[in-house]
Amino acid sequence: MILTERKEYWLDKIDPRVKIVSLLASFIIALIPSKLLPVALVLAFFILLSILSNTFLFIRKLKFILVLIFLLSVVLWVLAKGKSYFLYGIIIGIKMDAMVIAGVAFLFSTKSEMLTLGLKKMGLPYPLSFAFSLSLRFVPTFMGIVDTIVQAQKSRGYIISTKNPAKKIKSYVPFLAPVFLNFLRWTEYLSISLESKGFGYSKKRKEYIELKLNVYDVLFLMCFLLSLGFLLWMRFKNSI
Repeated sequence: MILTERKEYWLDKIDPRVKIVSLLASFIIALIPSKLLPVALVLAFFILLSILSNTFLFIRKLKFILVLIFLLSVVLWVLAKGKSYFLYGIIIGIKMDAMVIAGVAFLFSTKSEMLTLGLKKMGLPYPLSFAFSLSLRFVPTFMGIVDTIVQAQKSRGYIISTKNPAKKIKSYVPFLAPVFLNFLRWTEYLSISLESKGFGYSKKRKEYIELKLNVYDVLFLMCFLLSLGFLLWMRFKNSI
């Protein structure tokens, strides 16, 4: 998995505060419908958004996780409630995938420093804003580490390619230890780096970026809020 650099698209230029509110609205939008067709349309909308914002490449790299989430939803609901909940498991699986796709689209179109600034402007303390945005910033790095470990094991003759989903999941178990150890090492390096730069000691910070809402930000936000309101109204009428 090679996480290539992407050009800046229109979604990258949206105010981070607007994107944070829109992301929360998108999660609610994904949860509102209770019928298969409306849920599928919501999923298609978020896929279209990822394509138009040039983030679909990263979503394609998560196809195994998306399929796994969908299958686990179906299997768990059938095992817990019976075969009559098969369709319900499909709907829940699509909803969860839609939320993941929306999150990835917004994540990969927002720079970490912009996300930090947006959260701070919304009232979240700077240390919490920084920690949250930094954790998201290292998602691509961790994905790259996982891919490196997988490729290294494949070069040693370890076979993980199988069409059986259960066996494929089981074949990934030996990767957990090296992945976890690498994550711990990165966390330690990051902690040392922040401490060496005096993170948390300075009480006053001067931002070099000024956030200003423009007409495109307002239109983007209104699009999500109106969609949310419309879906809530449709759900109240039991039409979706």
